[in-house]
Amino acid sequence: MKTDLSVIPYYGPESRLLIYTVGLPASGKTTLIRAWVAQHPTFRVRISRDDYRDMMFGAEAARYGRDGKPDPAGDRSGEEVEELAARERAVTAAQHAAIAPLLAAGYQVAVDDTNLEGHVRNDLRQIGWAAGATVAPVSLTGVPAQTCIDRDRARRARGDRYVGEEVILRMQPLAVAYHDAAEPPSF
Repeated sequence: MKTDLSVIPYYGPESRLLIYTVGLPASGKTTLIRAWVAQHPTFRVRISRDDYRDMMFGAEAARYGRDGKPDPAGDRSGEEVEELAARERAVTAAQHAAIAPLLAAGYQVAVDDTNLEGHVRNDLRQIGWAAGATVAPVSLTGVPAQTCIDRDRARRARGDRYVGEEVILRMQPLAVAYHDAAEPPSF
């Protein structure tokens, strides 16, 4: 996959910048942001919910239920759903707590999660604006769902982290709605 960094305008090292990606799993968000950080690693950092999940709960425990299997159908027990939701709240708290201090320390911060839900984007904008940063979305919602499904299957075949076709299809309406609304960037 070719990474086109031109979708992210350049800001010099003196600029406070918070960018967040918007896109389906396997749409290229992390690949793009890793390349962006690699251009100027002395003043750019990447923050990922996946990394926080792995760090806080371990890769398997964070992603899957007690039986070690993904739950694309959403048929977990009430207790297990609440347990997973509590983990996600803890991940959110840790991620959000890191953003403002990194901006204050002079880093440009990129959040490379799906960020498909409006309240998630609003929270990130509020954190960035409160820190005096320019806040900008980077949309990868134009990547077709089938491309994301194919990439996700390739991840699974390699033994890498994957989410499954059901999850991507369940998220697709949010990506389409965002893409159609064309939320303007706040560069």
